[in-house]
Amino acid sequence: MLLWSERPFSHDLVRRVAVLKAWTDQRKAPAYDPDTFVAAVVPENYRWEDLEGLVPRRLQSNPEGICAAVRNRFAFLTASTEQEGVLLADQASHREEDLFGQLRAEARYWSE
Repeated sequence: MLLWSERPFSHDLVRRVAVLKAWTDQRKAPAYDPDTFVAAVVPENYRWEDLEGLVPRRLQSNPEGICAAVRNRFAFLTASTEQEGVLLADQASHREEDLFGQLRAEARYWSE
């Protein structure tokens, strides 16, 4: 449906980077929750007039279709590994420094 939604990329790497970024943000609230993040991609959460230059004209009249395509394309963010889940649960306390280092090293290896 959308040109940019069909370009290939590593789902594992993007999900891992999102988890690592959430852990380094040191935000107490709201914490990054992949399910909430993906579910929030709905038309009423965007100012469509500001996005006109980014959306092909043929799709500008279909915000729900655009959001559905984005939710579908990024649903992989909700499939965290067990280790990523541990790190997500540790976003505020930062006790899992060793696990963070391990997951970061894996992400760097994947991106080579």
